[in-house]
Amino acid sequence: MIIDSILDRRDGRHYSAYDFYLEVRKYERLGVGTHGEDISLAMDYGDNRDVQRMLCQYVQRNGYPADIEDYIRSQVWVV
Repeated sequence: MIIDSILDRRDGRHYSAYDFYLEVRKYERLGVGTHGEDISLAMDYGDNRDVQRMLCQYVQRNGYPADIEDYIRSQVWVV
């Protein structure tokens, strides 16, 4: 799940924006915890703030702990 990729990165695993994008697309296609293609569209056409906003909305919609949002806002998700 997308949250697992976020938490893996927070726990120190190597992060690749490309691999994260592929993971996001996979779960968006499956409709698992996502709202359409909002995250990947932000990654395609937006900037880092757009991606952070979409990831924070994902966290809120799925009821994950709010401290994850602080982590999301502290990272660069697109290159």
